[in-house]
Amino acid sequence: MAKPVAGFDTNPQNINKAGRPKRKTLTELIHKKLDETPDGWDKLATMVLVKIFKESDRDILKTLWAHTDGMPKQKTEITGEDGDAVKIDISSALDKAYGSTKPKDNSRVHSDS
Repeated sequence: MAKPVAGFDTNPQNINKAGRPKRKTLTELIHKKLDETPDGWDKLATMVLVKIFKESDRDILKTLWAHTDGMPKQKTEITGEDGDAVKIDISSALDKAYGSTKPKDNSRVHSDS
């Protein structure tokens, strides 16, 4: 006996046009819970800071600060020898990618002059 066909072509009612249901992230759930609780954020911040200072964990404090306020912008200036512009020779990379970058011999090219 033939097996019934079970694809979307023969069973379009099985297509979930809305897609997979969206789930909340852990961060969203924590935010929701803290927003529902009176002084939830203040209590959490106090509890975390007390724990950090009691344990004297500077790494956690640095990470917390960095993620709370964001890292300061950093600029990096790159210069070549004696402060000149950086010189980049890409000929070897071009040779590998496209073959030799040496000028072609144009002696076989005829001109109308």
